[in-house]
Formats: sequence, structure tokens, C-alpha cells
Amino acid sequence: MPTLAKLAKIGMDAHHDRLKRDAVKSGLAVSQKKASEYKKYERDPIGYIEARFGGILTDEQKEICLSLLGRKITCVQASHGVGKSYLSALLALWFVEAVEGRVITTAPTARQVGEIIWGEIRKRNKEFAVGGRYTSSPYHKLVLIEDQAWAIGFAAEDRNTNAFQGLHAERLLIIIDEACGVTEEIWGGASSCLTGDFNMMLAIGNPVTVDNPFQLQCSRHAIHIPVWGHPNVNWAYEKHPDGIHRLKPEIKELIVNPENGEILGQEQWPDDPRLQKDVIPGAVSIAWIEDIARPHGESSGWWLSRVEGRFPLDAENSLIPRSWFREARHRYDSNPDYWDNLAHVQPYRGGMDIGDGSDPHALAVWQGATLYRINEYQTQGDRLDLARAAGKAIRWLAETNGRLAIDATGVGSGVDSMVLEAIHQNKVSELILSVDDVSDALPSLSNCGCSGIKWSRKADPSGYSPDSFTGAGALKYQQCFALRRAFELGEVAIAPLGDLETKLEDELCGIYWEESSDGKLKVEPKAKTKKRLKRSPNLADAVVMGYSENCNHISADMLAIVEREPKSAMEEFSGFTKSVSSTYKQPILTKEMFG
Repeated sequence: MPTLAKLAKIGMDAHHDRLKRDAVKSGLAVSQKKASEYKKYERDPIGYIEARFGGILTDEQKEICLSLLGRKITCVQASHGVGKSYLSALLALWFVEAVEGRVITTAPTARQVGEIIWGEIRKRNKEFAVGGRYTSSPYHKLVLIEDQAWAIGFAAEDRNTNAFQGLHAERLLIIIDEACGVTEEIWGGASSCLTGDFNMMLAIGNPVTVDNPFQLQCSRHAIHIPVWGHPNVNWAYEKHPDGIHRLKPEIKELIVNPENGEILGQEQWPDDPRLQKDVIPGAVSIAWIEDIARPHGESSGWWLSRVEGRFPLDAENSLIPRSWFREARHRYDSNPDYWDNLAHVQPYRGGMDIGDGSDPHALAVWQGATLYRINEYQTQGDRLDLARAAGKAIRWLAETNGRLAIDATGVGSGVDSMVLEAIHQNKVSELILSVDDVSDALPSLSNCGCSGIKWSRKADPSGYSPDSFTGAGALKYQQCFALRRAFELGEVAIAPLGDLETKLEDELCGIYWEESSDGKLKVEPKAKTKKRLKRSPNLADAVVMGYSENCNHISADMLAIVEREPKSAMEEFSGFTKSVSSTYKQPILTKEMFG
């Protein structure tokens, strides 16, 4: 049976044959060999662009051209409106006309392919008569020399790595535009084509999201282009000691409308030699920076990615943004006694996610508002995995006299039943005893509690913001957002977690949330998270369940009172937690509770 690569090549050859026949019939046959007067620029993209199009490149754009000649993969994390797609189009034409090679362009959507980079290619071709034959179906294609010098463009939205199968060539340039939106499948398919000495890839885009192949590659090596070097704006700004670029005072005085603080239209600017009109119309402008970008905040992820050309620390839709996680770690490290005193009078709460044989079991331990411990227990893929998990759960309960929430969906329901039997009947099954003799733990279980969590259920009406969640999985969404809210308000802390700390951070940051068309909040399907992380987020799930088990939401007022009157506040807080139902609730402790 032919391989996928052979089938792809057969299909491509058949398509070439059809193009030739159609071209001959219409009298538009492309020559098999066309000598190019620009062949001398085969290794000089800068010279080609300047000679062919009269283009004036910025220093950063020249750096990109030179990088292509010296590196297999060139990544460019660029700000908004600095000529990313313009340069990409010129480089595609250079490679087809001067190098006489093959170019593949892709972007996340068909619109981005057709309107952005191929819009530029068509415009330059028409204006400067590069020539060749252009077609737009089934994909964008420009042919200068049949079977040798051509460019094609197709969308990567189908996530199909086979789109690149069979597209090897002695001279090959792959351009990935809007690279942050390209999946790992497409990235892998593209990079697998770079087998020849004169094969290269340019990945370029706004660094708007994290935890994707583009960011990973940029972390190794990337060309960084902020807006500040662009000729439309570089004359008007100066860098301040805090690292932020702001308008020079003398420029601001001339071009800002004193009535509303907005930038005047350039036709309203005074005739002053210090002012320069836009050199490149349609590119980044002072008005865009000041009126559109700066209101987002100079430290926002929006500003960092689109103005500074840097990846934000946080993905905009992370369940727990990375910065929040690190702030929670810093809160504990900066005053551990404070958080330990808060926790001391409260029971331990645990969350346990049950692995399915290919993933480990995970245990997270909270006390009060502090996450103190996470553990993973490797599974062996046999029928005793559940018994081993139950044994770990029983031992933890006996040691802490705490409460444990167990994932009771699917295989986890068996563990939940075994633990409940041990607690309520003072009995451990023979199956558990065969892997872990926990008989000595039974006398200590009388005051412990265990809850089976089924995240597919409806939201708890007495829990966090119940009207914000609906449908299957609403309870999971509710508990996830309760934890998110606690992180956002700075009401939780994280103690040192050892070797698994980074893994937990990646999982909490790698779970994305969404808002439906009716305004309801939800967490993405677990399959998407697993695809992104390359594993199941078991630690994160355990942390969410542990926080939600007999959870107490500590208000800022409560924290302030504890600082002023720790003993009396803790006594009140301790009494309050003991009265909380085992059903998940989120009571607010406020000043009024302490008179």
C-alpha cells in the first residue's frame, strides 16, 4: 500500500499535469526554464528587495533576511504594524524569482493566507510585473517555472500534518505567518520538510499567546521587533527609566488634543520641523500607540505582545495565569509564619485525582488557604491500581485526620467506595490489604471525611456564582473558577512544593477557560488540555478538588483582622470552619463575624 507521502506526491503530480494541460489550452503555457535577471541575488535577499522593488528595509528586516541564510529556522516575534507580512511576501518572491525554488506559506486560517501574505504577493506582482501564472483554487499558487519555481499558500486550520507530506525540494522556503496560532501538528509537519542544505523556514507573528510551538522555538532563538524602531514612530518617543517608551514632552505638546487627550490627525499637526508624517502609510502610527494600545495598560499582556513584541507571561485565558501562581508562591515565602498560623487551626483538605493506568494518581493537600503538598503515584496499568490509590488515601486520612475529595467519575468511583467503606465500616477490603496493609490506620479514621466528586453534575446552588455555569460539567467549572477567583484576589498561598512545583504551574496555566455565546463560563474539554500539555492535568485537578473540599473563602477583611488580633480571629475562624457542611460551600468571612 502506498505511504501517505507517496499518495501526497501522486496527488501533487496529477495536479501539476492538470495545470500544464489547462495552461496549454488557454495559450498561457509557462516555460520549463526561464532565465531570471535577478538570479545574481540568489544568496542576497536584501539586494533583491532593494533592486527589484526599490524597498528600503529597516535594520530588523535586514536581520531577518540574513538569518534566513544562516539558520534552518528563523523565528520573529514582532509587534503590530511593523511590516511582517510585507517582508514575508517579498521574501517569497525572492525565493521564487531569484533562487528559483519552492515556497510554501501557511497561516492559521484561510482568510489570513489569502488576505494578508498573499494579498501582498499579488499586489507586488501586479505592481512590479514579476509575472508567472497565479491561481487561487484549490489553494493560492504562483508558478514562474513549472515544477521548479513556484509558491503555494494554504491554511493550517485543519491541523493536518499531512498537508506537508511529500513537499520536499532541493530549494525550499516555508513561511508560517501568524505563527502563534499554528498547531504543533502543522509545525511538526513543516519542520520535517527541512531536509536539504538550502531549506529554510521563517515563522513570524505577534507573540500574543504562550504555551505553543512558536513560543517554544522563540525561547531558543528569535528576532525581536518592537514598534519603537519603526520610522513612523521612532522619532517621537524616548525610553524612560522604568523601561516604558513615552512621547517626548515637546512632541506631545504639539500633537495631542488638549481637550480630549487624543492624538490629532496628521493633517492638523503644526508646521514644525520636529514633526514627521508617516513614512509608511498603514503601518504602526503614533495615534494607534496612544489611542488604541496604551489604554490597555503598559504592563498588560496586550501591550507586551502587540507593542513591545514580547510574549506575555500569561495566556489571556489560562485558568490560573502564571503570574498569579508565582505571586501565591511569593506570598508564602515572604511571610510563612503568617500563613502557617492561619492554617494551623483549620483541618487538612485533600484532593485526589485517579489515574487511568496511563496517568499517575495525584494528591494535593491544603490547610486553610495554603497549598502545602502535592504528590504523584505512578500507576502500573493493572487491576490493583485502584487498590493502591485507596491505600494511599486511607493512610493520608489517618495521618491528617482531614477531609478528602476523590475524583469519583469513571475509575475513581471504585477508590471512593473503598475509602468510604474503611471510614464508615472500619473495614478494609482484601484487595487493598493485598497491596498495602493499612489495618493500623483504621482507628484513626473515625473523624475523617471523604467525598466523591462528580464534575459532570450541575453547579452547586450554594457554591461560587452558581448562575455563571450551566450544562454538563458545570460543577467542575464552578470549582475551577472558585479557585481562580481566590488566586485573583490574593487569598491563597502556595508553600514550596519541591520537584513537582513547575509541573503543577504548567498544568494550572495550561488549562484554558472559555465564555459561551450566552455569557456562561466553562473550562475547555480535557482532551484539549491533554493535547497541549502532552499529559493529563492530574495535579491541577487534585488541587481544584482539594481547595473545594470544605472550602473557606477568606476575605481581605478577615486577613486584616488576623494581622491585628490573630488569637481571637483564629478562634472565631476555627469555630466557623467546623460548622461548615461537607457539601462544597464558599462562605465569606467578614469583619462582622468578629463583632
